[in-house]
Amino acid sequence: MSKKIVKCKNCHQEILQKNPTQCPYCRSKEFVTEEESQIEVEEADLKTGKVNSIGLLCPYCGAKQSVNSKLKEVTCAKCMRRYKVPEKARELL
Repeated sequence: MSKKIVKCKNCHQEILQKNPTQCPYCRSKEFVTEEESQIEVEEADLKTGKVNSIGLLCPYCGAKQSVNSKLKEVTCAKCMRRYKVPEKARELL
């Protein structure tokens, strides 16, 4: 069973403590899984159900990339490395 990595929703740093209550870096109390932290969707798009594209952050270089299809993998336009598109992101499209 793989360990879920938890990151701060505000500063995007990995939180190493089990069951954190506060980010040790920025003091935020909001956390997301690593997969969720790579997905950027406008809240208004989610409410209307009209999501045309999703912004993903490359796990290698951090560059933002827009994805508008249900591909399982994409190539980063900046560092040219391939990475998997999180399943949650594909479900939103």
